[in-house]
Amino acid sequence: MNTGFVSSRDPKDPKSNVNSDNEKLIKAVIVAGLYPKVAMIKPSHSKKRPGVKVYTQADGKVCIHPKSVNAEETEFNYKWLVYHLKMRTSSIFLYDCTEVSPFSLLFFGGDITIQKDEDQETIAVDQWIVFSSPARIAHLVKSLKKELDSLLEEKIRNPAPVDWQNRQSKDCAVITAIIDLITTQDKPTVSTKGRLWRSAPRGQHTHFKDDNDDDDDD
Repeated sequence: MNTGFVSSRDPKDPKSNVNSDNEKLIKAVIVAGLYPKVAMIKPSHSKKRPGVKVYTQADGKVCIHPKSVNAEETEFNYKWLVYHLKMRTSSIFLYDCTEVSPFSLLFFGGDITIQKDEDQETIAVDQWIVFSSPARIAHLVKSLKKELDSLLEEKIRNPAPVDWQNRQSKDCAVITAIIDLITTQDKPTVSTKGRLWRSAPRGQHTHFKDDNDDDDDD
């Protein structure tokens, strides 16, 4: 069955694999599939328990499953993971987790909002994943996100492959701009504010509190 999103049924057709070797973009697509299953990474300064601490919005502190390839990682490029499964046994464990960038969350997560925070802008995903950002970048991201959402709605109504050769077309221009931002983000242009918020009454936000912060002094 041909849905119209690609020009060929051949999975190896080069036109359908323009970005297949772009690992950062593939991770962004994973965000689109798994959001809002997001966890935040924080460094651990504990001598007894080296590594990282991991938190989710609903549960607070959780653990990466010991058999995960990320379980022994002590350094990450970004502070965010998406995961496929969460299970409670002796602790709450995350399975099949992948490190993802801020731009991946901003473009392929939920709704984004921009607010002024002291002397800088903050840009938030669904009001609970918060980044600081230069105003220019924050507004560029919000504008591109709006264009992407409109483009996806149009593609659902009228499926058609992207013409990557026509750089003047709007869909190609929007997607290329987003891909460029995601791909070139070696170091965060938008930085995590260190906040992963729980929902609270009347729009108030509450910090996660680590119940084992005393371990950091061991």
